[in-house]
Amino acid sequence: MRPEALALLAAACWAVSSLFSASPAQRLGAFAFSRWRMLFACHAVFSGVLAWVWLGEVLWGWALLGSLLLVAGVVWAIVWGKRSDEAHHWEETRGRLAVGVALGLLAALAVWGTVLILA
Repeated sequence: MRPEALALLAAACWAVSSLFSASPAQRLGAFAFSRWRMLFACHAVFSGVLAWVWLGEVLWGWALLGSLLLVAGVVWAIVWGKRSDEAHHWEETRGRLAVGVALGLLAALAVWGTVLILA
């Protein structure tokens, strides 16, 4: 497949994914949804873990340090990112939070699977 077609496909997938996020964002609230969306920043780390489990690849050195810093930064932003003065009704978590997290992890797995298929 030509690189231009792959780039167009990636852009289309990115655009369509926004359509799927409308309902969870409405249920969780915009700011809470954005915090959980930060888990998508960890998709490279999830890919590394899955490559370790299924392909026997190993992360060492800077790659491992960068992965640990990325996860620590995302956890820090999610857990301690909410200030006490953020009491707007958009900040309320509505619906089941575990479902949102599970869907985020499933999306990261799908990204990893797509990269594996295209590689």
